[in-house]
This record gives sequence, C-alpha cells and structure tokens, in this order.
Amino acid sequence: MTAHVPQRSGADPRRWQALGVLLLAGFLTLLDTSIVVNALATVQRDLGASYAQIQLVLAGYSVAYGMLLITGGRLGDLYGRRRLFVWGLLGFVLTSALCGLASSAEILVVARVLQGLAAGLMFPQISSLTQVMFGLEERPRAFGLQGAMVGLGIVAGPLLGGTLIGADLFGSSWRPIFLINVPLGLLTLGLALRLLPESRSETARKPDVAGVLMVSVGMFLLTYPLMLGRELGWPRWSLWMLVLGVLVLALFIAQQIWLTRKSGPALLELSLFNQPSFRMGALVGFVFQTGVLSFFVSMALFLQNGLGLSPLHAAWVLLPFQLSIAVSSLNSARVSGWLGSRVINLGAGLLCVSMGLLILTIRQAGMGLQGFELAPLLILGGLGFGLIVAPLQTLVLRQVSPQFAGSASGILATLNQVGSALGVAVMGMILLSQLGQQPTTERLVLAIQVSLGYQVVVFGLVFGLAWLLRRSALAAAEVEPARQPAARL
Repeated sequence: MTAHVPQRSGADPRRWQALGVLLLAGFLTLLDTSIVVNALATVQRDLGASYAQIQLVLAGYSVAYGMLLITGGRLGDLYGRRRLFVWGLLGFVLTSALCGLASSAEILVVARVLQGLAAGLMFPQISSLTQVMFGLEERPRAFGLQGAMVGLGIVAGPLLGGTLIGADLFGSSWRPIFLINVPLGLLTLGLALRLLPESRSETARKPDVAGVLMVSVGMFLLTYPLMLGRELGWPRWSLWMLVLGVLVLALFIAQQIWLTRKSGPALLELSLFNQPSFRMGALVGFVFQTGVLSFFVSMALFLQNGLGLSPLHAAWVLLPFQLSIAVSSLNSARVSGWLGSRVINLGAGLLCVSMGLLILTIRQAGMGLQGFELAPLLILGGLGFGLIVAPLQTLVLRQVSPQFAGSASGILATLNQVGSALGVAVMGMILLSQLGQQPTTERLVLAIQVSLGYQVVVFGLVFGLAWLLRRSALAAAEVEPARQPAARL
C-alpha cells in the first residue's frame, strides 16, 4: 500500500482547505457535546429521565466514542484515513437523526451510543490527516486552529442549543439540537469527498479484534456502575462490575504486551509509550479531561435547576468562559513559543484560581447570585483552558512519526473520552450525594461548591503533572523560542 499524501509540508496545495473540512467535522462532534450539556435539564423534564439516565445520555456518547477511537485510528492507517472519515461522518449524520426522533430516554441513550461509535470512526482521522498533511513548521498553527475549533464548538453549542430550545420550532422542544447535525453533516460530507486526500500507513496491520472487545467490555463495566450505582444504592452487582472491569482491562494490557512481544497485530502501538513526551502528555490529557466536561454539566444544572435560568440565559452566563477559550487557543502557539511546555502550567494554574474564586463567589452570594458576577472568573478559566489544549497536543505528537499518526491520535482521543466519561460519573456521584433524596436549592448551592472543589483538585493535578512533563521530557518536545518561532494567526 502507498501513502497518497507526501509527508513534506507544502506537498498538497489544498491542505489548508482540507484542514477546514476536518475542522468543520470536528466542530460538529464538539457541538453535539456542548449543545447537549445545556439541554440536559430540558431533556430530563420532557422525557421524565432520571439523573442516571441523563448522565448516560452524555457519558454514553463519550464511552462509545472512546471504544472505537483507537480502532478507528488503526483502521484509518490500514484502509485509508479519508475513507474512514467519510463513513464515520455518514454514520454520525444518520444517528443524529435517530437521536432527534427518540421518543423515550432509553431510545435516546441507545441512539447516543450509536452516534458515539460513528464519531469514534471519524474523529481520529482528523488529527492523523493533519499530522500527515503538514510538516513540523506548520503543525503548531494547524493544531492551534484545532484548539480554536474546540473553543468555537464549545461557544456555539450552548448558545445554539438555548436558541433552538427557546424557539421550540413546531413544538419540537430539544429535538432540533440533534437534527441540525443532518444538514451540516451532509454539507461537510460533500466537501470531504471533494477536498480530502487519501493517506494510509505502509506498515499498518489488521486490527486486534480481541483487544477491541476486551477494552470495550472493560470500559463499559467500569463506567456503567459509576453512573447508576449511587442512584440505586450501590447494589452488589455494581461493585462486582467495577472489580470485573478492572480485571478485564488488566487482561487487555497483558494481551497487548504479549502481542507486541510476538510481533502480533496489537491494538495499542506500545512503542509510542517509550517516548516520554507521549507517555506523560497522554496522562496529562487524561487527567485534564476528567475535569472539563464535568464542569460544564455541573454549571449548567446549577444555573438552570438552581437559579432557574432558561437554557439560553444559562448559555449567555457561560459565554465569557467559552469566548476566552477561542481567543486563548488562537494565541496558544505564540505563548507556547515564549514559554515552551510551561504554558500548560500557566493554563492549569489559571483554571485552579478560577474554580477557587467561583466557589467563594457562590458561597457568598448563594441563591442571590447574578450571572454577570461570574464573568471575570469564567474569563480567567477560559484563558487557562485554551492554553492547554493545542500546546499539549503539539508536544505529545511532536516525536510521533507519520506512519503511527492514526494510532497515536486514536490513543490520545480515547484517553480523553474515557477521562470525560469518568469525570461526569464522579461529578454525578458528588451531586447525588449532596442533593439526597429530596433536592433543595440550598443543597444544590452546596453541591456545586463541592463539584467545583473537585475541579480544583483535577486541575491542580494537571499543574503538577505538567511540571513532570517539562522536567522529565523532554528537550526534544520542548518548543523553544529560538528554534520554533510562534505561529502568528
């Protein structure tokens, strides 16, 4: 097999247009997460869903997403990244329609799982195609644009979701937040067929089916009881599922090591973890993601169920955080050029300060809190968020050769999704433990403070791990101002 895209920067004159297509597809998957976060309270009331089912609507997507990300990256290496991107995008469009037509919480959960599987095939192709199409000089800017896409997806989702829910088009309530993916997805699909080049790895091997099954079952056994166990009083089966999940994942790791030693078709490219920058960076990204989605979920529920704001009003309150993410991401390459990997420490520090100040503000104001009081604190947190995403991805992938781009992207994206799902599960346990059987507004105020305390711990860990990343890792991964000038966007 041949790689249809040369590995040198500038080989494809349409590479920036192709990047735009990739960013549009990535935007849709991020939009689908952020738009759902702001609609959870409305979906819960409309379908009569429990808190556990609401968690599954969100985290079920993330878990299914993570189940196929590594496999999706490997399949892209083997059969063609463009091909997998197109098929995954088509599946995403179809399952989005199914979500929009769901008549019960159970059907919506199933549809979201299927949607996550489709996204898992598509998403790893975005980073791997970017890695292949651009050389070292242009990658910081390309990944910086991906970071801006993250910010834009987070910004647009709540506002668009709040607008669509408030408009209640034809009495459809929350359903357009999924159905809007259909025309946007079809547009992206047409552009992808026209602009995206094909590429694949010359050394890729067939996927490890047994490994896929083990990691999928292990992740399900871990996350499902974490989401439902607290609400059901932690029945014995939930505890056994947790134990069994750990054992299955341990067996998966042992199987991967055995296959690697036998030169078999291992699901994980374990040689990647021999690179300190990849190993430590992947851990930093995993921990970081356990605090990101859980923050948005807890704040959305607090603003709507606690302060009684509409979805649109809640979206406007959170807008400063999201806008500052976009601004910070666009300038992250420049700041990274000045500070190197210390930019991640700066971002984590800003997030810790932001979460701590939010706790103090909510404790003092209580139910009399006004949305505008949160704006400066949210801006601070958003700036920190934007300084982490793109620089971390650049550092982690810098030493990865193009032939392993799909596998590396799949591993990183899987860890991110698993981290998001675990973070939502932990946040759900925190909220339910504080709210009790009869939730009150006073209990919700206390619950959001405890939840934000969890974010402080998470981002504090990111700060510490980022120091280890800088110290152990990694002169080759360090972006020095003299050798790697910042991309001016």
